[in-house]
Amino acid sequence: MKFSIVTPSYNSEKYISDTIESIKAQSGQDVEHIVVDGASDDDTVNIVNKYDGITLISEPDNGQSDAINKGLMKASGDVVAWQNADDIYFPGCFDRVAEFLKSNNDVKMVYGYYQRIDPQGKKLADVHPPSYKKWRFKYGRFYPVQPSVFFRKEVFEELGYLDETLHYCMDIDLYCRIVLKYKIARIPHLLGAFRVHDESKTQNKENYNEVKEELFNVLNRYFTYSSIGKILFEIFQARARLGSYVKDEIL
Repeated sequence: MKFSIVTPSYNSEKYISDTIESIKAQSGQDVEHIVVDGASDDDTVNIVNKYDGITLISEPDNGQSDAINKGLMKASGDVVAWQNADDIYFPGCFDRVAEFLKSNNDVKMVYGYYQRIDPQGKKLADVHPPSYKKWRFKYGRFYPVQPSVFFRKEVFEELGYLDETLHYCMDIDLYCRIVLKYKIARIPHLLGAFRVHDESKTQNKENYNEVKEELFNVLNRYFTYSSIGKILFEIFQARARLGSYVKDEIL
């Protein structure tokens, strides 16, 4: 089974080596790694060029969604994912995903457990997302975190790519389209790590209200909210924000 991993990057010299190494460490599967760089002016491109076997695109783009779409359109694997340039996969991750997908032909998207790590890579918490339920997803109770998410390639062939008008929640928009048409499933193992740091646009506290507003608009686009639904959304977002400070959080 061939995996295509797309990494969007811009001035990612601080962490991108960790991301690349975590992909290089995967064994047992055919792996294609595509790095789409937005014309970084730091050392990102030089770092990427030190590694063999990576397809590098470095040119100005229109943001993260544009960069990811460029990579997705070049992807040739049976299984496709994007991994941001500050996150990592754990050893054996691809083998677990391949084994699960081979045994569950009706599943088009999988997600798993993940770890939250600090800027130095130290563990903050293991997070165990619940199994998919429509009501949880509809009200923002949970949505899969990118280091643990993989898709069959036909998802993009049938549904198209990321909405490039979205700045924060392009992944949630894609998930919405997927869950309304396909079966998704959870793999109950740690698959990757999500790095917590203020340089991340979705984690920067100054962006919190913008992120929440875009998330609400995306979910409301597919699951029109009633007045009660809006209240539930606000409750679950408040809980998630509080939970992000809790060590060993189990969602």
